[in-house]
Amino acid sequence: MSQADISSFVSSVRQNDAARLGPSLLALSRQSMPDMLNSLDQLSNSDRTKFGQAALTGIPGAGCNRTQTLPESKQVGVNRIEFAFRVVSDKRVPSTIPGDLYETGQVRDAYSFLKIPAPTRNVWVTCIGAVCEDAQLRKKGEEGGAFSTPTIMGGDATNGQAGWDIGLKYGTGAFASLPRLITERMKGSLIKKLAINAHGFPGEVAVNGTDETGLAIPTAMTARNLSAFKSVLDFLDRVMTPDGTLLFQSCIAGQQSGGTDLVVALSKELGGRTIVAFTSIGFSSPAKQRRGDEACREPGVRDTPYFGSSSDEYGRYHKNGLWDDLSKMPWQTETSPHAKVAKNGAITRDPDDN
Repeated sequence: MSQADISSFVSSVRQNDAARLGPSLLALSRQSMPDMLNSLDQLSNSDRTKFGQAALTGIPGAGCNRTQTLPESKQVGVNRIEFAFRVVSDKRVPSTIPGDLYETGQVRDAYSFLKIPAPTRNVWVTCIGAVCEDAQLRKKGEEGGAFSTPTIMGGDATNGQAGWDIGLKYGTGAFASLPRLITERMKGSLIKKLAINAHGFPGEVAVNGTDETGLAIPTAMTARNLSAFKSVLDFLDRVMTPDGTLLFQSCIAGQQSGGTDLVVALSKELGGRTIVAFTSIGFSSPAKQRRGDEACREPGVRDTPYFGSSSDEYGRYHKNGLWDDLSKMPWQTETSPHAKVAKNGAITRDPDDN
């Protein structure tokens, strides 16, 4: 925080009438959101009213009750200033978020300034198959149409994993589109938990999908190439809660030293967050997770007791009632049997690789 810049702005407002506040508008527009909020907060109510007239509502003029803002208000990001002004004046975050304030982390700054928790959502993302956009787990056989009142499950079931709010699908080679897709659905809410469902290999996640031979489409994410995904990771750092969880619901991505290196490196990149990958094969069932007559699936991947592929992938997850027993094949979470977990650069949970 630049207290000198804040003090200079406050002094400028206090020494000038509304008609002479142009320079203070320009100075405020150059401040970070935390500094901008603190600058406005240090004004008295009368000074804030004076500044609001100069920048936003207009200075009262002669004749017909006309008002006019200063010319400088057209030269700055006045929507950003108005957002900060409303946060300070109304003691709440406006429902409409202008510009890029969400994806650049400035909405999170506003909640931090107010010292109130931001609304959060849990997001399940896939580049494999489909997921229902409303990812809240329905009671088996129920649909979520406009004229129904579906039962939302309070816990996991054999048809899907509970606790998710939003489901997103992105295309092959389109991992970089994740910030746009999340922003379109989430603007105003932070991510508490994010799952990315993609094929995996020891120490890598095929976040851009795989080709027809099953090989990862370049570039797969590994501990060594996180810089290739900087734009997405920086975005997640700005829109996830400081204590959020990122799960890669991917087969065997957590296996071996490569899997350890991946979750450790990501836990440094996204400091404070819990990073999870899995050492066993994960499995989801298009048939068992299908929601009623809809084409989409309930979210979730099962944590299986297998560490390699099989010629009968589908059969072995259903034999002897395995699919129907959540105690033997639970949904993948940070506490399920084969979760490898890291936080702040250290492994906090290290299951067997085989």
